[in-house]
Amino acid sequence: MSPKFPIHKLFRLRSKRQRAPQHPTPLNVEGVAAEPDFPSVLPCELLQAVFSFVHGPTSCAEITHAEKKKICATIIACAQVSRFWRQAARAHSPIWVFALDFQYQSLDTIVDFLHLSKAHCIVVGHRESPLRISRERDVRVLDTLYQFRHRIEEFNIKINPLFVHMTNFLWLLNADNTWDTFRLAGELPLADQEKLLGTRTWGRAANRAPLRRLYLRRSNLALSPSIAFSSLTELSVHDASVPQRLNVSQWIQVLRGATQLQLLSLHDAIKPLTFHPNAWAFNPPKELRNLRLISMGDKKNSIAIQTLTLFCHALLPPNCGIELALPRSLPAYLEAHTAILIRGLVTAITDHFSRTPNFDVFAPQMVFSVPNRPHRQAKYWATLGTVKNPEKALDWNGIAGTKGVLNLLHHTSPTSTPSSPILSIGIPNAKAAQSKWALSLCSSFCRKANSLRLTSLSPPLTWGAWLTTEVMARCCGVTSLVLDEGNVSDCKVILERFEKRPLSFNSDSTTLLLNLRRIVLRDRGEASGGGNEGDDVLQVYLWGFQNLGYHVDIVYSNAAEHSTGKGREAW
Repeated sequence: MSPKFPIHKLFRLRSKRQRAPQHPTPLNVEGVAAEPDFPSVLPCELLQAVFSFVHGPTSCAEITHAEKKKICATIIACAQVSRFWRQAARAHSPIWVFALDFQYQSLDTIVDFLHLSKAHCIVVGHRESPLRISRERDVRVLDTLYQFRHRIEEFNIKINPLFVHMTNFLWLLNADNTWDTFRLAGELPLADQEKLLGTRTWGRAANRAPLRRLYLRRSNLALSPSIAFSSLTELSVHDASVPQRLNVSQWIQVLRGATQLQLLSLHDAIKPLTFHPNAWAFNPPKELRNLRLISMGDKKNSIAIQTLTLFCHALLPPNCGIELALPRSLPAYLEAHTAILIRGLVTAITDHFSRTPNFDVFAPQMVFSVPNRPHRQAKYWATLGTVKNPEKALDWNGIAGTKGVLNLLHHTSPTSTPSSPILSIGIPNAKAAQSKWALSLCSSFCRKANSLRLTSLSPPLTWGAWLTTEVMARCCGVTSLVLDEGNVSDCKVILERFEKRPLSFNSDSTTLLLNLRRIVLRDRGEASGGGNEGDDVLQVYLWGFQNLGYHVDIVYSNAAEHSTGKGREAW
Protein backbone atom coordinates (compact mmCIF):
# COMPACT_ATOMS: atom_id res chain seq x y z
CA MET A 1 0.00 0.00 0.00
CA SER A 2 1.30 3.43 -0.88
CA PRO A 3 2.46 5.47 2.12
CA LYS A 4 0.47 8.44 0.78
CA PHE A 5 -2.86 6.52 1.00
CA PRO A 6 -4.93 7.89 3.93
CA ILE A 7 -5.59 5.08 6.37
CA HIS A 8 -8.93 6.54 7.58
CA LYS A 9 -10.51 5.92 4.11
CA LEU A 10 -10.34 2.16 4.69
CA PHE A 11 -13.27 2.50 7.07
CA ARG A 12 -15.39 4.10 4.32
CA LEU A 13 -14.96 1.31 1.76
CA ARG A 14 -17.94 -0.97 1.16
CA SER A 15 -18.49 -3.91 -1.14
CA LYS A 16 -20.63 -3.58 -4.25
CA ARG A 17 -23.32 -5.72 -2.65
CA GLN A 18 -23.47 -3.30 0.32
CA ARG A 19 -23.57 -0.23 -1.93
CA ALA A 20 -26.39 -1.64 -4.14
CA PRO A 21 -29.94 -0.70 -3.14
CA GLN A 22 -31.75 -3.54 -1.35
CA HIS A 23 -35.11 -4.57 -2.85
CA PRO A 24 -37.98 -4.60 -0.37
CA THR A 25 -39.73 -7.85 0.49
CA PRO A 26 -42.74 -8.10 -1.85
CA LEU A 27 -45.05 -9.57 0.83
CA ASN A 28 -46.37 -7.70 3.82
CA VAL A 29 -47.45 -9.15 7.14
CA GLU A 30 -50.89 -10.16 5.85
CA GLY A 31 -49.32 -12.09 2.96
CA VAL A 32 -50.46 -9.57 0.34
CA ALA A 33 -48.05 -8.42 -2.34
CA ALA A 34 -46.56 -5.05 -1.39
CA GLU A 35 -45.77 -2.24 -3.81
CA PRO A 36 -42.00 -1.79 -4.37
CA ASP A 37 -40.39 1.46 -3.30
CA PHE A 38 -38.24 1.75 -6.41
CA PRO A 39 -39.80 2.41 -9.83
CA SER A 40 -37.06 0.31 -11.49
CA VAL A 41 -38.42 -2.87 -9.85
CA LEU A 42 -41.22 -4.73 -11.63
CA PRO A 43 -44.48 -4.96 -9.68
CA CYS A 44 -44.96 -8.32 -8.04
CA GLU A 45 -48.13 -9.05 -10.01
CA LEU A 46 -46.40 -8.32 -13.33
CA LEU A 47 -43.44 -10.48 -12.38
CA GLN A 48 -45.73 -13.37 -11.49
CA ALA A 49 -47.47 -12.97 -14.83
CA VAL A 50 -44.06 -13.36 -16.46
CA PHE A 51 -43.55 -16.57 -14.46
CA SER A 52 -46.80 -17.91 -15.90
CA PHE A 53 -45.27 -17.84 -19.38
CA VAL A 54 -42.60 -20.29 -18.23
CA HIS A 55 -44.98 -23.25 -18.12
CA GLY A 56 -47.87 -21.98 -20.21
CA PRO A 57 -51.47 -23.19 -19.89
CA THR A 58 -50.61 -26.89 -20.20
CA SER A 59 -50.17 -29.41 -17.40
CA CYS A 60 -47.18 -31.63 -16.66
CA ALA A 61 -48.97 -34.59 -18.22
CA GLU A 62 -49.23 -32.97 -21.67
CA ILE A 63 -45.55 -32.13 -22.19
CA THR A 64 -42.58 -34.36 -22.93
CA HIS A 65 -40.05 -35.29 -20.28
CA ALA A 66 -37.38 -33.12 -21.94
CA GLU A 67 -39.69 -30.10 -21.89
CA LYS A 68 -40.53 -30.71 -18.24
CA LYS A 69 -36.82 -30.74 -17.32
CA LYS A 70 -36.28 -27.43 -19.13
CA ILE A 71 -39.25 -25.82 -17.38
CA CYS A 72 -38.03 -27.08 -14.00
CA ALA A 73 -34.53 -25.63 -14.58
CA THR A 74 -36.02 -22.30 -15.74
CA ILE A 75 -38.18 -21.98 -12.62
CA ILE A 76 -35.24 -22.67 -10.32
CA ALA A 77 -33.13 -20.11 -12.22
CA CYS A 78 -35.84 -17.45 -12.01
CA ALA A 79 -36.11 -17.97 -8.26
CA GLN A 80 -32.38 -17.28 -7.86
CA VAL A 81 -32.13 -13.97 -9.71
CA SER A 82 -32.59 -11.88 -6.57
CA ARG A 83 -34.36 -11.88 -3.24
CA PHE A 84 -37.29 -9.96 -4.75
CA TRP A 85 -37.67 -12.49 -7.59
CA ARG A 86 -37.36 -15.36 -5.14
CA GLN A 87 -40.13 -14.02 -2.90
CA ALA A 88 -42.35 -13.28 -5.90
CA ALA A 89 -41.80 -16.80 -7.24
CA ARG A 90 -42.53 -18.43 -3.88
CA ALA A 91 -45.80 -16.50 -3.72
CA HIS A 92 -46.86 -17.79 -7.17
CA SER A 93 -48.06 -21.34 -6.43
CA PRO A 94 -48.83 -22.68 -9.97
CA ILE A 95 -45.19 -22.79 -11.09
CA TRP A 96 -44.00 -25.08 -8.29
CA VAL A 97 -45.96 -28.03 -9.62
CA PHE A 98 -43.65 -27.94 -12.64
CA ALA A 99 -40.55 -27.59 -10.46
CA LEU A 100 -41.11 -30.89 -8.65
CA ASP A 101 -38.72 -33.74 -9.44
CA PHE A 102 -39.52 -36.68 -7.18
CA GLN A 103 -36.64 -38.76 -8.54
CA TYR A 104 -33.62 -36.53 -7.90
CA GLN A 105 -34.55 -33.67 -5.55
CA SER A 106 -33.94 -33.95 -1.81
CA LEU A 107 -36.83 -34.84 0.44
CA ASP A 108 -36.78 -31.41 2.12
CA THR A 109 -36.95 -29.67 -1.27
CA ILE A 110 -39.85 -31.88 -2.36
CA VAL A 111 -41.82 -31.10 0.81
CA ASP A 112 -41.11 -27.38 0.41
CA PHE A 113 -42.30 -27.36 -3.22
CA LEU A 114 -45.40 -29.40 -2.32
CA HIS A 115 -46.39 -26.79 0.25
CA LEU A 116 -45.60 -23.91 -2.12
CA SER A 117 -47.83 -25.43 -4.85
CA LYS A 118 -50.77 -25.32 -2.39
CA ALA A 119 -53.91 -26.98 -3.79
CA HIS A 120 -52.74 -27.50 -7.37
CA CYS A 121 -52.79 -31.03 -8.83
CA ILE A 122 -49.60 -33.07 -8.69
CA VAL A 123 -48.14 -35.31 -11.38
CA VAL A 124 -45.90 -38.00 -9.89
CA GLY A 125 -43.28 -39.17 -12.36
CA HIS A 126 -43.75 -38.93 -16.12
CA ARG A 127 -45.01 -41.33 -18.75
CA GLU A 128 -41.50 -41.44 -20.27
CA SER A 129 -39.68 -41.56 -16.94
CA PRO A 130 -41.76 -42.99 -14.07
CA LEU A 131 -40.79 -42.64 -10.42
CA ARG A 132 -38.43 -45.59 -9.82
CA ILE A 133 -38.61 -47.14 -6.35
CA SER A 134 -35.07 -48.52 -6.28
CA ARG A 135 -33.49 -47.12 -3.07
CA GLU A 136 -34.42 -46.15 0.47
CA ARG A 137 -34.70 -42.48 -0.44
CA ASP A 138 -37.42 -43.30 -3.02
CA VAL A 139 -39.38 -45.20 -0.35
CA ARG A 140 -39.34 -42.12 1.90
CA VAL A 141 -40.58 -39.98 -0.99
CA LEU A 142 -43.43 -42.42 -1.56
CA ASP A 143 -44.36 -42.31 2.13
CA THR A 144 -44.37 -38.50 1.98
CA LEU A 145 -46.71 -38.53 -1.02
CA TYR A 146 -49.27 -40.41 1.06
CA GLN A 147 -50.03 -37.16 2.90
CA PHE A 148 -50.73 -35.40 -0.44
CA ARG A 149 -52.58 -38.26 -2.17
CA HIS A 150 -55.78 -36.20 -2.51
CA ARG A 151 -53.91 -33.79 -4.84
CA ILE A 152 -52.36 -36.41 -7.13
CA GLU A 153 -53.75 -36.23 -10.67
CA GLU A 154 -51.39 -38.65 -12.41
CA PHE A 155 -49.26 -41.40 -10.88
CA ASN A 156 -46.39 -43.03 -12.82
CA ILE A 157 -44.39 -45.54 -10.79
CA LYS A 158 -41.93 -48.38 -11.43
CA ILE A 159 -41.19 -50.70 -8.51
CA ASN A 160 -37.94 -52.61 -8.01
CA PRO A 161 -38.71 -56.08 -6.58
CA LEU A 162 -35.94 -55.65 -3.96
CA PHE A 163 -37.79 -52.75 -2.30
CA VAL A 164 -41.40 -53.89 -2.39
CA HIS A 165 -41.44 -54.89 1.29
CA MET A 166 -39.98 -51.63 2.65
CA THR A 167 -43.29 -49.76 2.73
CA ASN A 168 -47.03 -50.20 2.33
CA PHE A 169 -48.17 -49.85 -1.26
CA LEU A 170 -51.83 -50.63 -0.59
CA TRP A 171 -52.74 -46.95 -0.37
CA LEU A 172 -52.19 -46.81 -4.14
CA LEU A 173 -55.35 -48.89 -4.48
CA ASN A 174 -57.39 -46.91 -1.96
CA ALA A 175 -60.95 -46.22 -3.01
CA ASP A 176 -60.58 -42.56 -1.99
CA ASN A 177 -58.04 -41.84 -4.75
CA THR A 178 -59.39 -39.61 -7.51
CA TRP A 179 -56.65 -40.08 -10.07
CA ASP A 180 -56.98 -39.29 -13.73
CA THR A 181 -54.04 -41.49 -14.81
CA PHE A 182 -52.40 -44.50 -13.19
CA ARG A 183 -49.34 -46.22 -14.72
CA LEU A 184 -47.73 -49.05 -12.78
CA ALA A 185 -44.71 -51.15 -13.77
CA GLY A 186 -43.89 -53.95 -11.35
CA GLU A 187 -45.66 -56.17 -8.87
CA LEU A 188 -47.14 -54.97 -5.61
CA PRO A 189 -46.28 -56.89 -2.40
CA LEU A 190 -49.62 -58.67 -2.06
CA ALA A 191 -49.85 -62.04 -0.35
CA ASP A 192 -52.10 -64.73 -1.76
CA GLN A 193 -54.86 -63.88 0.71
CA GLU A 194 -54.48 -60.17 -0.10
CA LYS A 195 -54.63 -60.43 -3.90
CA LEU A 196 -58.38 -60.81 -3.82
CA LEU A 197 -58.59 -57.88 -1.43
CA GLY A 198 -56.35 -55.85 -3.74
CA THR A 199 -58.55 -56.73 -6.69
CA ARG A 200 -61.70 -55.72 -4.82
CA THR A 201 -60.11 -52.49 -3.61
CA TRP A 202 -58.96 -51.68 -7.13
CA GLY A 203 -62.45 -52.40 -8.39
CA ARG A 204 -64.00 -49.96 -5.91
CA ALA A 205 -61.39 -47.33 -6.79
CA ALA A 206 -62.01 -47.75 -10.52
CA ASN A 207 -65.76 -47.50 -10.05
CA ARG A 208 -65.52 -44.39 -7.91
CA ALA A 209 -62.60 -42.43 -9.31
CA PRO A 210 -62.82 -40.75 -12.74
CA LEU A 211 -59.96 -42.90 -14.04
CA ARG A 212 -59.28 -42.15 -17.71
CA ARG A 213 -55.86 -43.70 -18.36
CA LEU A 214 -54.66 -47.06 -17.05
CA TYR A 215 -51.34 -48.74 -17.85
CA LEU A 216 -50.15 -51.96 -16.17
CA ARG A 217 -46.83 -53.60 -17.04
CA ARG A 218 -45.49 -56.77 -15.40
CA SER A 219 -48.14 -56.29 -12.75
CA ASN A 220 -49.91 -58.81 -10.53
CA LEU A 221 -53.10 -56.74 -10.34
CA ALA A 222 -56.16 -58.49 -11.70
CA LEU A 223 -58.82 -56.59 -13.61
CA SER A 224 -62.14 -58.05 -12.62
CA PRO A 225 -64.67 -58.32 -15.48
CA SER A 226 -67.21 -56.75 -13.13
CA ILE A 227 -65.30 -53.44 -13.08
CA ALA A 228 -67.15 -50.76 -15.03
CA PHE A 229 -64.57 -48.49 -16.68
CA SER A 230 -67.19 -46.03 -17.85
CA SER A 231 -64.73 -43.09 -18.03
CA LEU A 232 -61.70 -44.98 -19.32
CA THR A 233 -60.22 -43.63 -22.57
CA GLU A 234 -56.86 -45.48 -22.57
CA LEU A 235 -56.19 -49.06 -21.47
CA SER A 236 -52.76 -50.73 -21.75
CA VAL A 237 -51.86 -54.09 -20.21
CA HIS A 238 -48.41 -55.47 -21.08
CA ASP A 239 -46.53 -58.56 -19.86
CA ALA A 240 -49.12 -59.51 -17.27
CA SER A 241 -48.26 -62.35 -14.90
CA VAL A 242 -49.77 -65.60 -16.15
CA PRO A 243 -52.16 -66.15 -13.19
CA GLN A 244 -53.61 -62.65 -13.62
CA ARG A 245 -54.24 -62.84 -17.37
CA LEU A 246 -57.85 -62.79 -18.54
CA ASN A 247 -59.24 -65.06 -21.19
CA VAL A 248 -60.94 -63.74 -24.32
CA SER A 249 -64.45 -63.85 -22.83
CA GLN A 250 -63.33 -61.93 -19.74
CA TRP A 251 -61.66 -59.22 -21.84
CA ILE A 252 -64.85 -58.86 -23.83
CA GLN A 253 -66.71 -58.40 -20.54
CA VAL A 254 -64.22 -55.70 -19.45
CA LEU A 255 -64.54 -53.87 -22.78
CA ARG A 256 -68.32 -54.02 -22.59
CA GLY A 257 -68.27 -51.32 -19.90
CA ALA A 258 -65.53 -49.16 -21.51
CA THR A 259 -67.80 -47.22 -23.83
CA GLN A 260 -65.48 -44.18 -24.00
CA LEU A 261 -62.33 -46.14 -24.85
CA GLN A 262 -60.15 -44.56 -27.54
CA LEU A 263 -56.81 -46.38 -27.28
CA LEU A 264 -56.43 -50.09 -26.42
CA SER A 265 -53.18 -52.05 -26.09
CA LEU A 266 -53.01 -55.71 -25.03
CA HIS A 267 -49.58 -57.35 -25.29
CA ASP A 268 -48.99 -60.67 -23.56
CA ALA A 269 -52.16 -60.03 -21.58
CA ILE A 270 -54.55 -62.74 -22.87
CA LYS A 271 -54.55 -66.22 -21.39
CA PRO A 272 -53.50 -68.67 -24.14
CA LEU A 273 -55.72 -71.48 -25.40
CA THR A 274 -58.88 -69.65 -24.29
CA PHE A 275 -60.27 -68.56 -27.64
CA HIS A 276 -63.90 -69.37 -28.37
CA PRO A 277 -65.40 -68.12 -31.66
CA ASN A 278 -68.84 -67.79 -30.03
CA ALA A 279 -67.57 -65.88 -27.00
CA TRP A 280 -70.36 -63.29 -27.19
CA ALA A 281 -73.03 -65.21 -29.07
CA PHE A 282 -75.57 -64.76 -26.28
CA ASN A 283 -74.57 -61.26 -25.12
CA PRO A 284 -72.87 -59.34 -27.92
CA PRO A 285 -71.15 -56.10 -26.82
CA LYS A 286 -71.79 -52.76 -28.40
CA GLU A 287 -69.33 -51.52 -30.98
CA LEU A 288 -66.57 -49.39 -29.44
CA ARG A 289 -67.53 -46.33 -31.46
CA ASN A 290 -64.84 -44.09 -29.95
CA LEU A 291 -61.94 -46.52 -30.42
CA ARG A 292 -59.24 -44.94 -32.56
CA LEU A 293 -56.35 -47.42 -32.29
CA ILE A 294 -55.93 -51.01 -31.16
CA SER A 295 -52.51 -52.57 -30.52
CA MET A 296 -52.15 -56.29 -29.84
CA GLY A 297 -49.44 -58.93 -29.72
CA ASP A 298 -48.14 -62.04 -27.99
CA LYS A 299 -44.57 -63.29 -28.11
CA LYS A 300 -45.10 -67.02 -27.74
CA ASN A 301 -48.55 -67.92 -29.13
CA SER A 302 -51.18 -66.86 -31.63
CA ILE A 303 -53.97 -65.88 -29.24
CA ALA A 304 -53.56 -62.19 -30.15
CA ILE A 305 -54.06 -63.00 -33.87
CA GLN A 306 -57.27 -64.90 -33.11
CA THR A 307 -58.60 -62.17 -30.83
CA LEU A 308 -57.81 -59.39 -33.30
CA THR A 309 -59.65 -61.30 -36.03
CA LEU A 310 -62.71 -61.48 -33.81
CA PHE A 311 -62.47 -57.78 -32.89
CA CYS A 312 -62.17 -56.72 -36.55
CA HIS A 313 -65.43 -58.47 -37.34
CA ALA A 314 -67.47 -57.23 -34.38
CA LEU A 315 -65.95 -54.44 -32.24
CA LEU A 316 -63.80 -52.05 -34.28
CA PRO A 317 -65.38 -48.95 -35.86
CA PRO A 318 -64.48 -48.23 -39.49
CA ASN A 319 -61.81 -45.58 -38.74
CA CYS A 320 -59.93 -47.57 -36.09
CA GLY A 321 -56.20 -48.09 -36.73
CA ILE A 322 -54.53 -51.47 -36.18
CA GLU A 323 -51.07 -52.31 -34.82
CA LEU A 324 -50.05 -55.97 -34.51
CA ALA A 325 -46.85 -57.50 -33.14
CA LEU A 326 -46.29 -60.93 -34.67
CA PRO A 327 -45.16 -63.81 -32.42
CA ARG A 328 -41.44 -63.86 -31.75
CA SER A 329 -41.06 -67.62 -31.37
CA LEU A 330 -43.50 -70.42 -32.12
CA PRO A 331 -43.09 -74.20 -31.94
CA ALA A 332 -42.75 -75.85 -35.33
CA TYR A 333 -46.12 -77.58 -35.02
CA LEU A 334 -47.88 -74.22 -34.48
CA GLU A 335 -46.45 -72.37 -37.50
CA ALA A 336 -48.74 -74.13 -39.98
CA HIS A 337 -51.76 -73.43 -37.77
CA THR A 338 -50.71 -69.79 -37.40
CA ALA A 339 -50.42 -69.44 -41.18
CA ILE A 340 -54.08 -70.46 -41.44
CA LEU A 341 -55.00 -67.89 -38.79
CA ILE A 342 -53.08 -65.21 -40.72
CA ARG A 343 -55.19 -65.86 -43.81
CA GLY A 344 -58.32 -65.33 -41.73
CA LEU A 345 -56.89 -62.11 -40.28
CA VAL A 346 -56.02 -60.82 -43.78
CA THR A 347 -59.68 -61.16 -44.73
CA ALA A 348 -60.81 -59.52 -41.49
CA ILE A 349 -58.44 -56.53 -41.91
CA THR A 350 -59.48 -56.06 -45.54
CA ASP A 351 -63.17 -56.12 -44.60
CA HIS A 352 -62.53 -53.75 -41.69
CA PHE A 353 -60.79 -51.07 -43.74
CA SER A 354 -63.19 -51.47 -46.67
CA ARG A 355 -65.88 -50.01 -44.37
CA THR A 356 -63.83 -46.81 -44.06
CA PRO A 357 -65.43 -43.94 -46.02
CA ASN A 358 -63.66 -43.21 -49.32
CA PHE A 359 -61.34 -46.18 -48.87
CA ASP A 360 -61.45 -46.88 -52.61
CA VAL A 361 -59.78 -43.55 -53.40
CA PHE A 362 -57.07 -43.88 -50.72
CA ALA A 363 -53.50 -44.16 -51.99
CA PRO A 364 -51.58 -45.12 -48.83
CA GLN A 365 -47.91 -44.37 -48.31
CA MET A 366 -46.18 -47.60 -47.32
CA VAL A 367 -43.22 -47.48 -44.94
CA PHE A 368 -40.72 -50.31 -44.50
CA SER A 369 -38.32 -49.67 -41.63
CA VAL A 370 -35.34 -51.60 -40.30
CA PRO A 371 -34.16 -50.00 -37.03
CA ASN A 372 -30.57 -48.81 -37.23
CA ARG A 373 -29.54 -50.04 -33.78
CA PRO A 374 -28.59 -53.31 -32.08
CA HIS A 375 -31.31 -55.93 -32.08
CA ARG A 376 -31.45 -56.20 -28.29
CA GLN A 377 -32.44 -52.51 -28.06
CA ALA A 378 -35.14 -52.68 -30.73
CA LYS A 379 -38.73 -53.64 -30.10
CA TYR A 380 -39.04 -55.09 -33.61
CA TRP A 381 -36.53 -56.30 -36.17
CA ALA A 382 -38.52 -54.44 -38.83
CA THR A 383 -41.91 -52.79 -39.31
CA LEU A 384 -44.18 -52.60 -42.33
CA GLY A 385 -47.24 -50.39 -42.64
CA THR A 386 -48.42 -46.84 -43.20
CA VAL A 387 -46.68 -45.22 -40.18
CA LYS A 388 -43.10 -44.02 -39.96
CA ASN A 389 -41.35 -45.18 -36.77
CA PRO A 390 -44.47 -46.75 -35.21
CA GLU A 391 -42.56 -47.75 -32.05
CA LYS A 392 -42.63 -44.09 -30.98
CA ALA A 393 -45.39 -42.60 -33.12
CA LEU A 394 -48.06 -45.03 -31.83
CA ASP A 395 -46.89 -45.20 -28.20
CA TRP A 396 -49.26 -43.04 -26.15
CA ASN A 397 -47.48 -44.10 -22.93
CA GLY A 398 -44.13 -42.90 -24.26
CA ILE A 399 -42.67 -39.96 -26.14
CA ALA A 400 -45.63 -39.40 -28.46
CA GLY A 401 -48.22 -39.21 -25.68
CA THR A 402 -51.96 -39.18 -26.16
CA LYS A 403 -51.92 -35.87 -28.01
CA GLY A 404 -49.26 -37.04 -30.45
CA VAL A 405 -51.05 -40.30 -31.28
CA LEU A 406 -54.41 -38.61 -31.76
CA ASN A 407 -52.81 -35.97 -33.99
CA LEU A 408 -51.37 -38.77 -36.10
CA LEU A 409 -54.84 -40.29 -36.31
CA HIS A 410 -56.28 -36.85 -37.21
CA HIS A 411 -58.66 -37.15 -34.28
CA THR A 412 -60.80 -34.04 -34.43
CA SER A 413 -64.10 -35.78 -33.68
CA PRO A 414 -65.27 -39.37 -33.16
CA THR A 415 -66.54 -39.44 -36.75
CA SER A 416 -63.45 -37.96 -38.37
CA THR A 417 -61.56 -39.86 -41.04
CA PRO A 418 -57.74 -40.00 -41.12
CA SER A 419 -55.95 -39.03 -44.31
CA SER A 420 -54.72 -42.62 -44.60
CA PRO A 421 -55.77 -45.72 -42.63
CA ILE A 422 -53.34 -46.65 -39.86
CA LEU A 423 -51.86 -50.14 -40.19
CA SER A 424 -48.56 -51.29 -38.70
CA ILE A 425 -47.16 -54.80 -38.50
CA GLY A 426 -44.17 -55.48 -36.25
CA ILE A 427 -41.78 -58.19 -37.50
CA PRO A 428 -39.94 -59.56 -34.43
CA ASN A 429 -37.09 -61.37 -36.20
CA ALA A 430 -35.60 -62.18 -39.60
CA LYS A 431 -37.39 -65.51 -40.01
CA ALA A 432 -39.07 -66.01 -43.37
CA ALA A 433 -42.40 -67.09 -41.85
CA GLN A 434 -42.97 -63.88 -39.87
CA SER A 435 -41.90 -61.70 -42.81
CA LYS A 436 -44.24 -63.54 -45.17
CA TRP A 437 -47.13 -63.06 -42.73
CA ALA A 438 -46.43 -59.32 -42.53
CA LEU A 439 -46.45 -59.02 -46.32
CA SER A 440 -49.76 -60.89 -46.50
CA LEU A 441 -51.38 -58.64 -43.88
CA CYS A 442 -50.30 -55.50 -45.78
CA SER A 443 -51.01 -56.87 -49.26
CA SER A 444 -54.19 -54.83 -49.88
CA PHE A 445 -52.37 -51.61 -48.87
CA CYS A 446 -49.31 -52.42 -50.97
CA ARG A 447 -51.41 -52.80 -54.10
CA LYS A 448 -52.99 -49.36 -53.55
CA ALA A 449 -49.79 -47.53 -52.52
CA ASN A 450 -48.40 -44.74 -54.69
CA SER A 451 -45.38 -44.03 -52.47
CA LEU A 452 -42.89 -46.26 -50.68
CA ARG A 453 -40.53 -45.16 -47.93
CA LEU A 454 -37.46 -47.16 -46.83
CA THR A 455 -35.94 -46.00 -43.56
CA SER A 456 -32.73 -46.75 -41.67
CA LEU A 457 -30.90 -48.57 -44.42
CA SER A 458 -27.57 -49.52 -42.87
CA PRO A 459 -25.71 -51.08 -44.59
CA PRO A 460 -27.45 -50.19 -47.87
CA LEU A 461 -30.22 -52.68 -48.60
CA THR A 462 -28.19 -55.70 -47.51
CA TRP A 463 -29.62 -56.19 -44.03
CA GLY A 464 -32.93 -57.84 -44.96
CA ALA A 465 -32.36 -57.21 -48.67
CA TRP A 466 -34.61 -60.07 -49.72
CA LEU A 467 -37.51 -58.64 -47.68
CA THR A 468 -36.94 -55.23 -49.24
CA THR A 469 -37.19 -56.88 -52.65
CA GLU A 470 -40.48 -58.49 -51.68
CA VAL A 471 -41.90 -55.18 -50.47
CA MET A 472 -40.96 -53.44 -53.71
CA ALA A 473 -42.44 -56.29 -55.74
CA ARG A 474 -45.83 -55.96 -54.04
CA CYS A 475 -45.91 -52.17 -54.30
CA CYS A 476 -46.27 -52.38 -58.05
CA GLY A 477 -48.05 -49.02 -58.42
CA VAL A 478 -45.47 -46.92 -56.59
CA THR A 479 -44.39 -43.76 -58.42
CA SER A 480 -42.28 -42.20 -55.64
CA LEU A 481 -39.58 -43.93 -53.60
CA VAL A 482 -38.18 -42.17 -50.50
CA LEU A 483 -34.85 -43.26 -49.00
CA ASP A 484 -34.19 -42.05 -45.47
CA GLU A 485 -30.43 -41.97 -44.88
CA GLY A 486 -30.14 -42.70 -48.61
CA ASN A 487 -26.87 -42.58 -50.51
CA VAL A 488 -25.38 -43.42 -53.89
CA SER A 489 -25.07 -47.12 -53.11
CA ASP A 490 -28.75 -47.32 -52.24
CA CYS A 491 -29.75 -45.68 -55.54
CA LYS A 492 -27.54 -48.03 -57.51
CA VAL A 493 -29.10 -51.07 -55.86
CA ILE A 494 -32.62 -49.73 -56.38
CA LEU A 495 -32.03 -48.94 -60.03
CA GLU A 496 -30.45 -52.32 -60.65
CA ARG A 497 -33.58 -53.99 -59.35
CA PHE A 498 -35.56 -52.89 -62.36
CA GLU A 499 -34.20 -56.04 -63.97
CA LYS A 500 -36.28 -59.22 -63.90
CA ARG A 501 -35.12 -61.44 -61.05
CA PRO A 502 -36.60 -64.46 -59.25
CA LEU A 503 -38.14 -63.72 -55.87
CA SER A 504 -37.69 -65.82 -52.74
CA PHE A 505 -41.40 -66.47 -52.25
CA ASN A 506 -42.24 -66.78 -55.95
CA SER A 507 -40.36 -68.74 -58.55
CA ASP A 508 -41.65 -66.50 -61.37
CA SER A 509 -39.68 -63.46 -62.51
CA THR A 510 -41.10 -60.01 -61.76
CA THR A 511 -40.22 -56.49 -62.81
CA LEU A 512 -39.84 -54.30 -59.71
CA LEU A 513 -41.20 -50.73 -59.43
CA LEU A 514 -42.26 -50.55 -63.05
CA ASN A 515 -44.08 -47.22 -62.53
CA LEU A 516 -41.34 -45.50 -60.52
CA ARG A 517 -40.81 -41.88 -61.55
CA ARG A 518 -38.93 -40.31 -58.64
CA ILE A 519 -36.39 -41.26 -55.96
CA VAL A 520 -36.19 -38.86 -53.01
CA LEU A 521 -33.01 -38.77 -50.91
CA ARG A 522 -33.51 -37.26 -47.48
CA ASP A 523 -29.94 -36.00 -46.93
CA ARG A 524 -27.99 -34.43 -49.80
CA GLY A 525 -24.70 -34.76 -47.91
CA GLU A 526 -25.04 -38.54 -47.77
CA ALA A 527 -26.78 -38.77 -51.11
CA SER A 528 -24.13 -37.00 -53.10
CA GLY A 529 -21.36 -39.12 -51.67
CA GLY A 530 -19.61 -36.04 -50.31
CA GLY A 531 -19.31 -34.12 -53.60
CA ASN A 532 -20.15 -33.92 -57.31
CA GLU A 533 -18.60 -37.31 -57.98
CA GLY A 534 -21.62 -39.03 -56.45
CA ASP A 535 -23.99 -36.94 -58.59
CA ASP A 536 -22.06 -37.95 -61.72
CA VAL A 537 -22.41 -41.63 -60.82
CA LEU A 538 -26.17 -41.23 -60.42
CA GLN A 539 -26.47 -39.40 -63.72
CA VAL A 540 -24.71 -42.26 -65.50
CA TYR A 541 -27.23 -44.71 -64.08
CA LEU A 542 -30.13 -42.43 -64.97
CA TRP A 543 -28.98 -42.03 -68.58
CA GLY A 544 -28.68 -45.77 -68.90
CA PHE A 545 -32.21 -46.41 -67.67
CA GLN A 546 -33.65 -43.59 -69.74
CA ASN A 547 -32.27 -45.34 -72.82
CA LEU A 548 -34.21 -48.43 -71.70
CA GLY A 549 -37.45 -46.47 -71.47
CA TYR A 550 -37.44 -45.73 -67.72
CA HIS A 551 -37.62 -42.06 -66.76
CA VAL A 552 -36.59 -41.69 -63.11
CA ASP A 553 -35.62 -38.44 -61.42
CA ILE A 554 -33.38 -38.11 -58.36
CA VAL A 555 -34.78 -35.48 -55.98
CA TYR A 556 -33.01 -34.35 -52.84
CA SER A 557 -34.97 -33.70 -49.67
CA ASN A 558 -34.52 -29.90 -49.74
CA ALA A 559 -35.85 -29.66 -53.29
CA ALA A 560 -38.75 -32.00 -52.52
CA GLU A 561 -39.83 -30.04 -49.44
CA HIS A 562 -39.49 -26.75 -51.31
CA SER A 563 -41.69 -27.91 -54.16
CA THR A 564 -44.29 -30.00 -52.33
CA GLY A 565 -44.45 -28.49 -48.85
CA LYS A 566 -43.58 -29.89 -45.44
CA GLY A 567 -44.77 -32.75 -43.30
CA ARG A 568 -46.16 -36.08 -44.42
CA GLU A 569 -47.16 -34.78 -47.85
CA ALA A 570 -43.60 -33.69 -48.62
CA TRP A 571 -42.79 -37.12 -49.91
